Amino acid sequence: MTFGMLKILAWIAIYLSILELGLELRAYYRGFDTILFGSYQRPTQVAKEKATPLRATLSLPSESGVEPHQRDPGVIRYWIASSSQAEDVYLSHDLIFPTRLENLLRHSGIPAIVVNASHAGMDINANRIDLETRGPAWKPDVVILYQMSNTISDLSKRLLSNAPSNPGRLDKIGKEGEKPKADWTVRLIEQTAIYSQLKGLVTSRLATKRVLSDTIGERGDAEFEAMVHDFIHTSRRIGATTVLCTFATSHIRKDLPNFPDTAVTLIFRYNVYLSLEGWVNTIERFNRILRRIAREEGLMLIDLEAVVAGHEEYFRDFVHFTPKGHTIVAEVMHDTLLANSSSLNRHHFVMP
Repeated sequence: MTFGMLKILAWIAIYLSILELGLELRAYYRGFDTILFGSYQRPTQVAKEKATPLRATLSLPSESGVEPHQRDPGVIRYWIASSSQAEDVYLSHDLIFPTRLENLLRHSGIPAIVVNASHAGMDINANRIDLETRGPAWKPDVVILYQMSNTISDLSKRLLSNAPSNPGRLDKIGKEGEKPKADWTVRLIEQTAIYSQLKGLVTSRLATKRVLSDTIGERGDAEFEAMVHDFIHTSRRIGATTVLCTFATSHIRKDLPNFPDTAVTLIFRYNVYLSLEGWVNTIERFNRILRRIAREEGLMLIDLEAVVAGHEEYFRDFVHFTPKGHTIVAEVMHDTLLANSSSLNRHHFVMP
């Protein structure tokens, strides 16, 4: 190999190293684990927008061994069953909607504690298993389900490709056999930020060239409805009242001709089976199912789709909220809970 070739390779290596360093810093400050910097420990406050909670929300990630806190007499315990939309590692704990909801409830005279049992990657089945496993110890009074995108991803993958189901981030409950480990060099490359970014971008670009489905079909509707009913039954078994929420996204049907690249990239990075129209169709169908279930079961429904969906300023991508979005979501939840308190067990709103 000539000196000229070595020089070219050296410059390529330097360029890739600088690029990797920049991407690692970007990933680190967005809350992801990185090779060079490890895990980012987020502050409890964000300087630009501080919140002063009356009582900090209990954050309860799915893998945690956190023990239930002793509850004071008269305190109402709300359980948020969601995924990255409610956990949101991109933002300070004080800015996410579970914390803001607790603040609003307490300002309205409701002695509330909000348990945030949400974690990235969870779907409805994972939320149900989590509630079934830890709910009896935590004894929530009200369980609020805000969940859809991960469930759609799993259903579309399984029903449109015959792939096995993935029960969210609680897949450790039903592990498959151990797979052979890749060589350490392969594992190292796959942990780099460059690999992650390229894989996501290439996958999303290739997905747009495929013939994608515009619907999951009636079986998808039936399975989604069954999951929601199973979740409601689990909630009732532990003595809690279920509150359903419709799902909101940054762009809706009217935006189909002009979906921004950021939304398209997020959708196709993780799902290569449903088209954009398929996503819109499925979210609309599933939200209709949630409204019907709430009506038939006599449950409270928080219609976030009606208030939040289509407002791009409330979202940082297709499904995740900005600080302003978290505030609006908390306000809609708070107002609906108070306005429809008769839909809940009355003892939930008895003042101490």
